[in-house]
Amino acid sequence: MTEIICRIIIIILAVIGGTEVIRIFFDWLLRPVFEGKGILILEMDGKADDTEYLLRSAEEQLGRLGGSGERWILCVPGEDLAGEAEEVIRIFARTHRAVRFCKRDEICEILQKEFANTAGM
Repeated sequence: MTEIICRIIIIILAVIGGTEVIRIFFDWLLRPVFEGKGILILEMDGKADDTEYLLRSAEEQLGRLGGSGERWILCVPGEDLAGEAEEVIRIFARTHRAVRFCKRDEICEILQKEFANTAGM
């Protein structure tokens, strides 16, 4: 009886492992490849507990884009952003070069400055 249970468990794990290998392959095969500059804009709201998770998730998504060129995350404080969460963003931005923090009224200036020489492309 234990042999049957062990075989069933092994089969289930093999199926799960096989589907994971297929998922990884298709993620690699179908990944978008972008050339040039890319900016991911995040409006950050809420508590400090969720802030670091959101930033790490955004950084992972940015890394999946592939290709070459400068890519970074622009964090914009929302209306409900706690002061502690803003401090988490600032610390994260100091330790991760792909993350920048700005105020709401600075977004247009930053985007115009970053994409000023790409209008003809």
